[in-house]
Order: sequence, then structure tokens, then C-alpha cells
Amino acid sequence: MKKALGVTLALVFIVFVAFFLFKNKPNSVGVSKVINPTYFENKAKIGRVISRRFYTEFKDAKLIILGSSAQITDYNKIWYELIKASLVDGIAIENFISVKGLQPLTQNDLIIEDLEKIERGSGLTVLQVPSNDYWRDKVLEAYPNADYIFFQAPFSMQSEGQKKLGLGCKTLQDESFACLAYRAGTRYYRKRREENRLTVMMEQSENKYYMLYIGEKY
Repeated sequence: MKKALGVTLALVFIVFVAFFLFKNKPNSVGVSKVINPTYFENKAKIGRVISRRFYTEFKDAKLIILGSSAQITDYNKIWYELIKASLVDGIAIENFISVKGLQPLTQNDLIIEDLEKIERGSGLTVLQVPSNDYWRDKVLEAYPNADYIFFQAPFSMQSEGQKKLGLGCKTLQDESFACLAYRAGTRYYRKRREENRLTVMMEQSENKYYMLYIGEKY
């Protein structure tokens, strides 16, 4: 009886520890912080801050991929302002390409339906794709040597917000955007957040792409 009780208690302890580690996992392997949680008044400022942060790197880049999420209101304002600020700072961009269905980056975007049809020149190309698990995998396979890849994803630093967004992890190895955003928000739980402001943070994954997490008012 005592032996059975001991085994039961041991199993309960193991399950509890596993749940605790999964629920409160501080960081995915290889994830590095780029921008800590910061409040912004509007999305245009987000783009300008990213442009300043990567100014030196962008000068020598040949391919920058921007992932846009329809789950984020006015998602295009972030990338539009990033491009505008980069051009003002002297970053020469030769080609603008957007996947069909997204808000174009400029009036002269080349609209495509498939990555295989892209033809690039020798200068810097900015490619806009949908920001989701499917396109992430497709982009990483098609352009493993892209200089910079950014994906947008909605997130929340509050449990209620995470539930409304449908964020969560199915397994410890889950690398879906929903899980990555859940982990990011959980690391910075807040009881309250400032009204009428955006919460923004950025991390770089072990696969070298950047996740731009946008917390709106939910």
C-alpha cells in the first residue's frame, strides 16, 4: 500500500513539474530579445523604430522579407513607415514585391501569387508575404539565405487577451505562431496595461527570423 502510494505521489509530482515547465517556460531554445516590451502610441512609430534599429544592417542587404498579419489592425502602416524611414535614411530599394491579397507596400509593387515566380535584380528587394505558419515554412525553404525576415503576430501579456486571440501551445516542441506569441506574452505577464497604447516586442528565433509581436487593446 505504501509502495503504491509512493508511486502515485511520484507520478503526481512529475506531472506537476512537467506542467509547470511547459506553462512557464521562460524562453524557447535559441530565442534572443531584440526589443523588450515597449508601449507605442501608433503603428507608424513602430516602423520608424525598427528602421533605426536595423539601419546599418539594411545598408548591405539584398533581400528583406516582411510578414504581414491580417489579425493586426492596419498592419500595413508598420511596414509602410519602415520603408519610408529607410528610404529617407538613404537605403536604396530596387524592387517591391507583395503576395496577392495583402496591402501593397508601394503603388509600384509587383503582385505575385507564388514565390517561385519571383525574379530579383542585383539591388535590394523587399518581399511582403502573409504572416502565418504556412508562409513562414515556405519562405524559410525558398529563401534560406535571405538577409532579414520579419513576421508580425498578435500577442497579449494578459491571460484574458491570450484566450481571446486563441494563443497556446499543443506540445513542448510546438513552434507555431500561436505558441510563440503565447510564450512571449507569458514571460511578461502584466496585471494592467496602459490604455490606448500598443504593446510591442521583438525576438529573434534560432532560425534567424524575427518575430514582431503586436499587442492591441483586446
